[in-house]
Amino acid sequence: MTARTSQDNGPPTGISVRAMRADAVHRLLASPGGASVLVAADIYGLRDLASWPRLVLDVALDDFVADGRITDDGFGRIRVQPHAEAPA
Repeated sequence: MTARTSQDNGPPTGISVRAMRADAVHRLLASPGGASVLVAADIYGLRDLASWPRLVLDVALDDFVADGRITDDGFGRIRVQPHAEAPA
């Protein structure tokens, strides 16, 4: 059996697992299902993310804050920026 190379699979997409996970969390938070999240700690209680490791969620939240996708209102309540859909 021969090993497959990256040439066999076409060019890489450039999307990391970290970015895909962050995108999934952001989509959830920007959806009506994520509307119940008032403070960052509420994210850990979302049923859809119950099986996700805490470290993965922490990294995603850090990325969101750095990118400006999540901000707070000065009272500790988070504001999630709408998810930008990919062009068709």
